[in-house]
Amino acid sequence: MNRTVIHIDIDFFFAQSEQLSDPSLTNEPFAVGGFTARSGIIASANYIAREQGVRSAMPSHKARELCPKLIIIKPRMEVYKSLSKKVFRIFRRYTPNVEPIGLDEAYLEFTGSNVHIKDKAKAARQIIKDIYDETGLVASGASAPNKLLAKLACSSIKPNGFLELTRDKVDEFMYEMPIEAINGVGKITKQKLHQQNIRTTKDVRECSQAFIIDLLGDFGRILHDKARGLDDSDVISERIRKSIGAEKTLKHDVFTLVEAAYEFESLFEELCHRINTKNCYNRIKKIKAKIKFSDFQTTSMETEGLLFNYQNIRELTELIWMRSEGRAIRLIGLSVILQQADNPRYGKQLELDLYA
Repeated sequence: MNRTVIHIDIDFFFAQSEQLSDPSLTNEPFAVGGFTARSGIIASANYIAREQGVRSAMPSHKARELCPKLIIIKPRMEVYKSLSKKVFRIFRRYTPNVEPIGLDEAYLEFTGSNVHIKDKAKAARQIIKDIYDETGLVASGASAPNKLLAKLACSSIKPNGFLELTRDKVDEFMYEMPIEAINGVGKITKQKLHQQNIRTTKDVRECSQAFIIDLLGDFGRILHDKARGLDDSDVISERIRKSIGAEKTLKHDVFTLVEAAYEFESLFEELCHRINTKNCYNRIKKIKAKIKFSDFQTTSMETEGLLFNYQNIRELTELIWMRSEGRAIRLIGLSVILQQADNPRYGKQLELDLYA
């Protein structure tokens, strides 16, 4: 059976969502992200800003150096989540085989007895049209024989594009692609490959699998396949949640938990809200705390057997706070690790006094 996997990605999702709310931003360079020079990070930028070098994950001060007229807007996650839910409802009208990648993108598979769509590329184009008609959001998409190819094809056609990559066009599409376009090729892997004058998928294909494995270990086998457009990974419509967490970058660097008391309590309440939303209190196996210091080093600690409540998770945070050695703290993270849901002991929801 020939597979068809669709990848759909909302173009500059956070920024586009803000543009829907305020059309006056349409012709201005703007981004969604933080404000301060110390901790502000760009989450999303429109294409006018991108043309001047602004990228997601870039520090705000660097973005403003590249684009002095850049407008930076504070994120409104509830707005983005609301739009995302509408988009995913559209996806599931066409197929139950939907694998979310984030709020703004997903894989969809039209293969299987539970999906009765003959022209899959046409259906994908209709999904993109439905998204625009029902939310105002512009999306890009691609159909291809597997997830790897669908993702790469979608990235190649952004913004506001669609590409139907048929099986007979795969070799041409993958022939001389920059090696860093392949998921999993980070800075270190890229450096190792470049040292061997391997810069494109064509270069990888001209090497023996044994050579690439010797160079990169187990990932070498995966890369050798991906350079040929081979990928047998499934579209996973339901994932088993293993943990739930929340974290917060502090407004100012602090040296004691007392100084961060308000932020810590609001973070704990956010974590409780997320656990409650997923109905997972009775599955909590461990509690965990994480701290990032001003030198960007991170440390964490987890423990099993303690009741999940405010006092216990605060005491756990205080323990790892002692590792600061005079360094300031810039981020706190709280999370819980969950017991697998198929354990019969976890069938009934428990009542917990979270501030006991």
